[in-house]
Amino acid sequence: MNISKTTINMAKRRGISIEVMSDSQFGEVVEITRIEDGEVLDEYAALYVIRDGGMFFVNGCDDRVAEEFAYWIKDDSELRSHLDVISVFI
Repeated sequence: MNISKTTINMAKRRGISIEVMSDSQFGEVVEITRIEDGEVLDEYAALYVIRDGGMFFVNGCDDRVAEEFAYWIKDDSELRSHLDVISVFI
């Protein structure tokens, strides 16, 4: 799954940082983090693992995130549709 620059920019306008990283345990992971005063916070709000079928939720910073975030996001356009909800709960 590819996350487009458009999606990353849409997230930034909502105070969200989306970063794809390599992890020795999970492979490719997506960290979703809140942006405050133009700075990305150190601790992620949600962590997703990228697999062939999309992004799968692994962990959230608190129970609200775990309850409200989608457990499976199939593609970039679906991720965009979740940005408003993500911005409320991080």
